[in-house]
Amino acid sequence: MQSGEPVGDRGAQARGGPTSTPSLRKNAWWVALGQVVVKPLWFMFITAACMRYLGPASYGIFSATLALATLAATVSDLGTTNFTTRALARDQSQRSALLTNTLVARVGLALLAGIGVVIAAWVLGYSRSFWFSLGAACLYGLAFQLTEYCRAFYRAAEVLRDEALLSIAEKLIVITGGLALLLTTRQPGPTLLGMALGMCLVFALNLGWVHVRYARIAPSTLDVRFLVHTLRAAWPIGLVLVFSAVPLSAGPVLTEALLGEEAAGLYGSAQRILEALQSLSFVFVVTTFARLSGLFHAGRVEEYRYLVRRSLLLLMVLSVTIAALLSVSAPWLIGLIDQGRFEETGDLLRSMSWLFPLMASTYVLMFALMSADDHNVAAWLTGAAAVASVLLMAELLPRLGLIGPAVSLFIVYGLVTAVALWHVERRVREKQAPEAFPTQA
Repeated sequence: MQSGEPVGDRGAQARGGPTSTPSLRKNAWWVALGQVVVKPLWFMFITAACMRYLGPASYGIFSATLALATLAATVSDLGTTNFTTRALARDQSQRSALLTNTLVARVGLALLAGIGVVIAAWVLGYSRSFWFSLGAACLYGLAFQLTEYCRAFYRAAEVLRDEALLSIAEKLIVITGGLALLLTTRQPGPTLLGMALGMCLVFALNLGWVHVRYARIAPSTLDVRFLVHTLRAAWPIGLVLVFSAVPLSAGPVLTEALLGEEAAGLYGSAQRILEALQSLSFVFVVTTFARLSGLFHAGRVEEYRYLVRRSLLLLMVLSVTIAALLSVSAPWLIGLIDQGRFEETGDLLRSMSWLFPLMASTYVLMFALMSADDHNVAAWLTGAAAVASVLLMAELLPRLGLIGPAVSLFIVYGLVTAVALWHVERRVREKQAPEAFPTQA
């Protein structure tokens, strides 16, 4: 098989390939800058503008279909993005082969995910208005995940300046498309369609940039054995990411199914704000994942452990501070967005804000486990969390109302964080003294 060393790869090596080690602090600043610029804009659109112009019931359709589409899009990725980041952080000799074969595989995975969405929508009994919104949301989710795959090449080379600048362009394009149809129609389906068309353009721009600067799309590298090997290696990571998406995605979907569209809108608006805060943990993961993978693979486990601990400590200080501020200001914030129609969301967000430290810790620890090749443990943990969250929500929603999903998530994330932290420490000890752990999953 031809691995291909594309002309565009020279730029990647010059910007953080195997021969250089970019500053984590510098990369963190670039990612943080991108988040600081785009998150307020995204919040004003996806939460404030959509809540105000759609209203609780239509926003419930918007939230439920987007949550289900997000889960399907995560299935279409099947871990290929993070597998590519980790693989290229260790060996950049087959960049073109990875890019070309994975893009082909993602077409088939997208079709499978689409079939899954159709079945789920049929089981949930979605009406005609839901079907249009769901189709547009799926197109948006699939284009978003393909864009994320392109970013694997920036992250592996640790050239996060490119990711930051392109993410700013992404949000401006997507918001422009979504906002134009939101203001024109004030309907969830067209709004999602505008976002989807914008995201398709963003994917095309990112793929072109990767092709020119990092890895060429080379049909000559297509190889069934390589493709199968990549999917086999990536799917445990994919399971972790799919299972991780279930607890948050299940909230709006189950709320709509059990309590109706308006309830889903009230819950979904609080969840959207909580998800926006995940940009903080995103900065930590994007900045450190490639570095953690390289350190562990090289046997530098003390440096690996130090980086994990330092990241978690700083993340917890920041996330607890943010949660405290949000718990105090939540009713005022929701009132500022929309007077009257979303009052329950303010009280709900006040309680849900304390989920943020647990969510952030779980997110970072799952990537720490994956960087240490401990996919089986991460998959079992997130799989158990997915099942437990759905069962708890189905039980508590009729009993507790809108606070039911939040209570479920407190229980699930608390347990997963504790167990994951223990396993990270165990993995470090195992790497230090392999004879003490003769069997490794």
